[in-house]
Amino acid sequence: MAHTFVSYVRENADQVDRLVLDLYRRGVDTWTDRDIRPGQRWKPTIRQAIRDGVSFIACFSPEALTRNRSYMHEEITVAIEKSAGNANR
Repeated sequence: MAHTFVSYVRENADQVDRLVLDLYRRGVDTWTDRDIRPGQRWKPTIRQAIRDGVSFIACFSPEALTRNRSYMHEEITVAIEKSAGNANR
């Protein structure tokens, strides 16, 4: 089943959980970093999940915007690269 990748910062996990549940109730399969299984290498697993997804939701918040460093920034970059690659086809 195709999924929507949800990108967020850890401080917003409770809000993202509510979003993911709401999407699930509406029939949308989501993927977050909590879908990583024990033993999986997190960085390539996240990159692949972004590439395999049909859509991408970036959950911007004051917490996300005030961080100088966050893996969320890299996730957004991967999603933009994927989108640009699809546009060039």
